[in-house]
Amino acid sequence: MKRSLLLCLSLLSPVTLRAEGLPVAELKRDTEVNFATEVYPFLKANCLACHNESKAKAGLSLESPQDMLKGGDSGPAITPGKGAESFLFTTAAHLEDPPMPPANNKSKAENLKPEQLALLRLWIDQGAKGDAVSSAAPESWTLLKGPQPIYTAAISTDGRFAAAARGQQVHLYDLKLGRLAASLRDPSLEFPAADRDLVQAIAFSPDGRTLATGGYRNVKVWKRAEAEAGKPVAIPADPAALSVSPNGKSSAIGSTDGSILLVNHDTPEAAPVTVKDHAGAVSALAFSADGAILFSGSADKTLKARPVAEPAKSNNLGLPAQALSMTLLNGGKQILLACADQTLRIISADLKSPLAFTPPPAPPKPAPAPAPAPAPAPAKPATSPAPNPAPNPAAQPGAAKATPAAAPATPKPPTPAPEPASTKPLLEFKPHAQPLVAVATLKADGSEFAAAYADGTVIVFQSNPALPGDAPKELRRLAHGAALSQLAATSLKVNPVQIATTGPGGIVKVWNPADGKMLA
Repeated sequence: MKRSLLLCLSLLSPVTLRAEGLPVAELKRDTEVNFATEVYPFLKANCLACHNESKAKAGLSLESPQDMLKGGDSGPAITPGKGAESFLFTTAAHLEDPPMPPANNKSKAENLKPEQLALLRLWIDQGAKGDAVSSAAPESWTLLKGPQPIYTAAISTDGRFAAAARGQQVHLYDLKLGRLAASLRDPSLEFPAADRDLVQAIAFSPDGRTLATGGYRNVKVWKRAEAEAGKPVAIPADPAALSVSPNGKSSAIGSTDGSILLVNHDTPEAAPVTVKDHAGAVSALAFSADGAILFSGSADKTLKARPVAEPAKSNNLGLPAQALSMTLLNGGKQILLACADQTLRIISADLKSPLAFTPPPAPPKPAPAPAPAPAPAPAKPATSPAPNPAPNPAAQPGAAKATPAAAPATPKPPTPAPEPASTKPLLEFKPHAQPLVAVATLKADGSEFAAAYADGTVIVFQSNPALPGDAPKELRRLAHGAALSQLAATSLKVNPVQIATTGPGGIVKVWNPADGKMLA
């Protein structure tokens, strides 16, 4: 009878009991065991590598008491109130196969210590209370340095923008312009980035105006800012010219009464500064490359240069005709003026330094006059025959022959030194006999520019930075096809630069000045 009972037990229970297990400490306490602070830490260190929500070996997750009650392929891992009989305890104590953690495991998990086994058994005996434990967020974050991989990217529905996440950064690209449009920055962070953690998810809204990014346990929603009008600025007269500094910190407005308003963008609440030292309408304005100097041209046929910090002070240069438009050349060292007499003029930005140019070749020197022919010798009178000459001792046999003296060498003329570059106060040239409308710089170094004329012609020129006084080389001509009143160029930061032409007919055309092709 005893033998039959043992056989039945073997058939009903496929588990294998081990004769000896790991040592379990004697634990005497009346307080409840806290799962989150006492049990979860050693389970996380030695069990969760293989038994978690994303990687549950044998279908078993040990991340929470609820997961343990649900169990896996072998049934529930715990039976509340019965710690010594629970599958989790018996396998962890090596009382039942398979012993956990396995020997020589890749996760480097270790057998539970006697005190840990005692805590585990007591916790189950007390009812296995507790919930899922949230991992604490890092206490400090660091901005990643160097190149970072792109984990995610997205394109707006209309195909205009693309967003890419590089580490903690999110970069927004304008696909039409082919350049970086913006880098997202969360002002609440302690460093310039979109997120403290790696950004691993990006999505555009259908209208492309909203972007969502996902990082460490958070989702951020970014919205494109709507343009808002600032505080109106009172202008003393009708505006006639406008310019914004390259650094974006200042703008200048020229009026028909000869006044100029300077607006500081860093302090928009401050009142604009007004200066009035032109005797005619201000028709052209331009800032220096660093934004520190403002140039102004007027109907009074003067060109002025004033420091933005002290606009009341200015240098003055008289012009043969009114400047209608101006732009900087050669890195801001020269100014190009489109004048009312159909003439383009280039002057130094300091309004006083001369321009170097290649001097014209010297005219050829005239050939020397031929030497006059010698006068004929007078006739000799008749004389008696001359006596025989005395014998020449040198002609006698054995006598040494006399060597005639060598003719003196003709000295070589010295090699002329190269002509130094000449200088002149300004360069004037008139490549097209039509009224000028505007000029614009086409390259960041200022070596190429465009001039637009009222008949619809646009001429692209190339200047020589080393010899700015030389006439610029004409590269190509564009035909707007109608009367022209405006010429505009994109920012020099955009590569390649594009220009737009428009006229009274309301037609706008966009061009690539590098090859003269119309883009739109």
